[in-house]
Amino acid sequence: MPGPSKRTPQGDGPSDRRARAQRARRTRAAAKPRRLARRVSWSRRIGVAAALLLLVGGSIAFGSQALNQPGSRPSVGAPPPPAPTVIAPARLTRAADIDLAVSRPDGLRSDQEYLVRVYVNGEAVRERPLPRAEQFRIEDVPLQQGDNDIRAALVGAGGEGQRSAAVAITRDDIAPDIRIISPEDTERIHTAEQLLTGRTEAGADMSIVSGRSGNSIPTSVDAGGRFEALLELTFGQNPLTLRSEDPAGNVSQTRIVLVRADSNASLVLTISPTEADAATLPTRLEIVATVHDEHGQPIDDAVVTFGLSPPNLATTTHHTRTSDGIATWQGVDVPASPNSRGTWRITALVTLSSGAELRADELLTVN
Repeated sequence: MPGPSKRTPQGDGPSDRRARAQRARRTRAAAKPRRLARRVSWSRRIGVAAALLLLVGGSIAFGSQALNQPGSRPSVGAPPPPAPTVIAPARLTRAADIDLAVSRPDGLRSDQEYLVRVYVNGEAVRERPLPRAEQFRIEDVPLQQGDNDIRAALVGAGGEGQRSAAVAITRDDIAPDIRIISPEDTERIHTAEQLLTGRTEAGADMSIVSGRSGNSIPTSVDAGGRFEALLELTFGQNPLTLRSEDPAGNVSQTRIVLVRADSNASLVLTISPTEADAATLPTRLEIVATVHDEHGQPIDDAVVTFGLSPPNLATTTHHTRTSDGIATWQGVDVPASPNSRGTWRITALVTLSSGAELRADELLTVN
């Protein structure tokens, strides 16, 4: 009788052993890549760390170098540079820009580079490297119309230093005005002499040239710019050229024409009597002056000065005004006296509003 068969324990058959072996191989195969990945990961970490160190070191070096450049942030421990000296230019100009002379200060460090910066009225307008020369020029510094306050400063590793003392310059490129006060443009002149008055810029030089003769006419100008010149006029047109030059060199010029017209002005003196006999003295004189203006019209309110000069005696004067062109001197008596014999001179003088002076004379003879 056959004995009982030998039974293999459950889960330990050949198929089970093969399955376990395959699982073990897969496990080992999976473990190898994980170990390799861990090794690559550490290499990358080391490489990244090295790169970061290089980057940080380069940044520090670059930052240190940048701090030493002029115009950058001040370097710790580097003092601001001293101020340069701006050499004062002419105080007045008509130019839009100037070349500025500057002197290099003492006490600069030889291991640093500097910039020189120019300010006009507080605004930075020019900047350039500081030359090695003790004195140098900065070209084309722009100017504003009017007053300009100019300063300069140096910029180094310690930042911008103190600005220099200011120098002042005024830019004026406006030509001076020329304004005629008298005579007026439309005024017709009836005298041989005429005072010309006007105004120009204070401090300007004024000249007047006659268009007829080409000669300069003496002209005076006061501190406020008021000018005057005494003109000698001929009949007809008298062209004049007026020229004004201000202290900055700006020039203006104008031309005017003054017209001297034929005058109808007149002063007629009449006396009565013009002859007397000593035996008939005393006698009263009638003295009348008739005045007409340049247009031949009688003048009101013109001042007439009469003069009476007896023989061998001092002259007596009398002032009165015209009414409708007539002025009289009343109450003049020739006394009965031996001193009355001879020739009496009676005169009349009047100055018209144009400046023309008129005179008339008459004689009384006492026999």
